[in-house]
Amino acid sequence: MAAFATVDELAAAWRPLTTAERVAAESHLDSVAALIRAQFSTRLGLDDVPEDRLAAAKAVSIEIVKTAIATGMWPGHTQYGRTLGARSKSGTLAVPGGTLALTEWQQQLLGLPVNPAPQWNFPEGDY
Repeated sequence: MAAFATVDELAAAWRPLTTAERVAAESHLDSVAALIRAQFSTRLGLDDVPEDRLAAAKAVSIEIVKTAIATGMWPGHTQYGRTLGARSKSGTLAVPGGTLALTEWQQQLLGLPVNPAPQWNFPEGDY
């Protein structure tokens, strides 16, 4: 199945990409599309993303890939720091660097349940 956004749409929404970033972005966009479709299948029992959620899927795809590429310098890390002479810069990443993951806000944007109610089953005589 196709990705929800193209590499050119990612570049237009963010910044020009290097050749290596374009290759990574294409792969990431496909992976994010599979992730989003799997969430709709698992959580809502749908075969694909509903028509009214395609724009949200595109926005979420671009956001996740942009974050993965921008934090790719710190793969697997949640914090980073850099010192140049008397200046230093540090930050905390929302997800480990380079990770393709849906945040709670992105799940809400897609219309996916964030805090589903617990499910239980107590058959008679099974206790």
